[in-house]
Amino acid sequence: PYTEFSLSSSKGFGSHFAVDGGGSIRRLDQTQIASAFNHGFERGFLSFSMFNLPIDDFALTTTADYYHGEDNTLKNNNFGGSLFLSQGLWNEWLTLKGGTAYYLYRFNLFAGNESTDVQTYFASAQVKVWKELQFRGGYEFEHNDVNNFHSADARLIWSF
Repeated sequence: PYTEFSLSSSKGFGSHFAVDGGGSIRRLDQTQIASAFNHGFERGFLSFSMFNLPIDDFALTTTADYYHGEDNTLKNNNFGGSLFLSQGLWNEWLTLKGGTAYYLYRFNLFAGNESTDVQTYFASAQVKVWKELQFRGGYEFEHNDVNNFHSADARLIWSF
């Protein structure tokens, strides 16, 4: 239903820093109209990442996004920001993650609808209970153009 072109580039600076940038152009096919997961847009982004500073097993990534809607439902210019933090502790027996992410649009599988101009906030933890057994838990809060949405998950994973 659409044609998309993307280009991105990454450049590392030593072992602690990286910059990523790029863009996408998505055009709906002429016979298609906008619907869930079927939108035309232009997107540009720039990310900065830092690894193992100021302490080992710490990672931080910030991203700035620009979207320009190109269809009958997403015609506005949108700016968004994302942030991701991760910290591994005790030889990665415990990993904590958190941050925020921006989406021009997002489909809610539970409600069966789509939201636009979505900002999410999330936190999670991963714990090695035993060599092959780990626990993962997380929470996410979504703020969008219509309402707020909370979700939580917990998983016990056995790898063999």
